[in-house]
Amino acid sequence: MYTETNQTVDLRAILTDENIKWSPQTEITFPGDEDFENATVRWTIFKPPTYQAAVSPGTEADIITAVHLARDHNIPFLATGGRHGYGTTLGNIENGLALDLGKLNSVLVDKDAGTLTVGPGAHFSEIFDPVFNAGYSMPTGSCSCVGVIGAVIGAGVGRLSGLYGLTLDQLISARVVTADGQIVTVSDDSNTDLFWGIRGAGANLGILTSATFKLSPLINGGYFASFDMIFPAEKNESYFDVLASFDDGSSALPAKLAAASAISYNSTSGKPQILANWVYAGTQDEAESVISPVLNLDPSYLKASMIPWNRLSADAAFGLDAPLCVKNKIYDLYGINLRKLDKTIFTSVFERFGDFYATFPDGRSTTVTIEAFPNQGTLAIPNDATAYPWRDTKYNILLQFTWEGSNNTVQEASTQLAVDVRGDLAINSGYSNLTVYVNYAHGDETIEQIYGADKLPRLAKLKKAWDPDNVFAFNNPLPTLYA
Repeated sequence: MYTETNQTVDLRAILTDENIKWSPQTEITFPGDEDFENATVRWTIFKPPTYQAAVSPGTEADIITAVHLARDHNIPFLATGGRHGYGTTLGNIENGLALDLGKLNSVLVDKDAGTLTVGPGAHFSEIFDPVFNAGYSMPTGSCSCVGVIGAVIGAGVGRLSGLYGLTLDQLISARVVTADGQIVTVSDDSNTDLFWGIRGAGANLGILTSATFKLSPLINGGYFASFDMIFPAEKNESYFDVLASFDDGSSALPAKLAAASAISYNSTSGKPQILANWVYAGTQDEAESVISPVLNLDPSYLKASMIPWNRLSADAAFGLDAPLCVKNKIYDLYGINLRKLDKTIFTSVFERFGDFYATFPDGRSTTVTIEAFPNQGTLAIPNDATAYPWRDTKYNILLQFTWEGSNNTVQEASTQLAVDVRGDLAINSGYSNLTVYVNYAHGDETIEQIYGADKLPRLAKLKKAWDPDNVFAFNNPLPTLYA
């Protein structure tokens, strides 16, 4: 593995060599160039990778060319689509090559076949309308600015997982550029072992240049009942009690119901609050009956609306998708999986973040997100069908710290609070140890906590077979040997 470009390598000369026949659509930029920032700007600037050049390929062939050049000259590189990844291991690449796949953002819906094919630069926001207008939907992440392929190589957790499973469960086939610069097709019939591995650990095994997904017909005419609610500080314990009461033993919620809740700071009251968005795949009357225990808590704010599937990310949850997708800000995240929700622990978490807000005004945009997404569809897929290890997770928790500028005091306090709260949640998670969805990993976890000890022997063999030199080494890297 090489983490930093050899200083004797003239990357500009290598990339602009006239003997390299880049396609006209491909763009090569360097620091100081007008388009370099566009090719490298990220959602979070916390512990970022650094680059001395960027290649924005216009064709699949030019992705392969870039990989060959990087390998031939021992240049570390990182291929990105949405650049929404925030794991701190990405910062291990220094003065490397950015492989910006943003130009390859094709979206093709085959209405007759019921499939969607996307390029590596496509975001969820770009697929919603074409899929919906063809009469379909599919499970996606809840944030529109995430790259489709970036999500699917980890899993893709979201509101529709109770009905259809994870985003990766919809994947039919993909084209993959391997570590040695070859192109292969993966599916249930071709390179099946690699197909298994890219669904849960794909960032370690290759660059997906296209992916084809199965789609599902719209239900309820494609409309969902959405409820945005705010609960003041004094109702936090009651809210967590009601949220936990929906757990039927195997799933956090009924298959058609999803809830995303956030502990946040209320600037008017000066206290923490709970923002909640509950979404139901059905009519508003049906939804009101199903979530009546929540409504009976009498939230201080309530907005009920019917939202089409293609607008869920943008319009549900207080319309926070747009401000949360603003790039180039500090976000330091810690994730954790839960099999159970302990109201006592979450009441304590609520109080501790209230103390944090009071002590550190610069950190008041920090939040705790609780994703209670049903997992009936996820559990319907056998555990050994893909590399994804946490199909029995009921709640995904994100501790999302943010602050302005280089405030080391807030950063230090954030780190300490994150580690402490994550540890307390892990003890009461229903798992024997800390576990985390790979796309939500901070970067300080063990590989067992990210990939699962039972998956690692097979993943290590795949890594040794497809990337023995550890070229793809910057996104929660896998070993080539595991005993």
